[in-house]
Amino acid sequence: MASTNDKVLLNKATESPSGHPHPRGRQAVLPSELLREASGRLGWAGGIYAVGYTLAYWVPFFVQRSQHPGAPFFVVENFFAVGSILLGALVFIISRYSTLSPERLLDIGLVFAVAGAFGISMAEFWRGFPPIQPTVFLGVPWECVWILIIPLVAPNLPRKILIVSLLEATTGPLVLWYAGAVRGQNVSNSAVSLATYFLFTTYLCAGIAYVTSRFIFLYGMRLKKAREIGSYELVSRLGEGGMGEVWVARHRMLARPAAMKLIRPELLGTDLRNRDRAVARFRRE
Repeated sequence: MASTNDKVLLNKATESPSGHPHPRGRQAVLPSELLREASGRLGWAGGIYAVGYTLAYWVPFFVQRSQHPGAPFFVVENFFAVGSILLGALVFIISRYSTLSPERLLDIGLVFAVAGAFGISMAEFWRGFPPIQPTVFLGVPWECVWILIIPLVAPNLPRKILIVSLLEATTGPLVLWYAGAVRGQNVSNSAVSLATYFLFTTYLCAGIAYVTSRFIFLYGMRLKKAREIGSYELVSRLGEGGMGEVWVARHRMLARPAAMKLIRPELLGTDLRNRDRAVARFRRE
């Protein structure tokens, strides 16, 4: 490992690495390890979105087309379907081969979340609100599933998740309004029924997504704080031996790399004499 500073710190049983506050004015971010994992999951989300959209949209489309051969092919929703599938594939490629930082990739994921929700809403509502029959189970709306998946797959700051979730929830009403304006027709349902539907589906899921993002963010911040020792933040573990572990660390203020070796807490014990022997041996190593 290319390191500009090698440090050996003792993780004393009487001290807690989580007792050091963040420097004033430092922006709260998730641990780098979680960010890297989330940026990788974002790529899989893009791939699953592309494959799922292809199966959910084009299979029923060609089945209906086989029953009605004269149905037009070059319609608006088909173009949006192709664009949505390509967008999911593009996110998958960017996540796998881009050199962007995990933070930037997750911000791209927020844009993809809104665009993906718009693509789903176009497939569902461009022809108007589907008629609801009491004997037919419609299932969970796909845009609701998409809204709930985003904070789990690509976690971000809770305020960003809230804004993005509300935008995702608004794509359905927006598509219905625009489709009616383009055709000069009113939607098939009353404003009250539509408001009730979206309030208890997409907007409810937007609130759940925000609460979920807060839990994930708080967990990430606790994990990050537990990995802070003095002015250093533990990044990833290099290896371990009989007496301790070696971690890649980063100085929080100077942003310089370091190798940090931590003694195993169980070796310290409760006896002061044994603790001193263990510390002396650890220093010699």
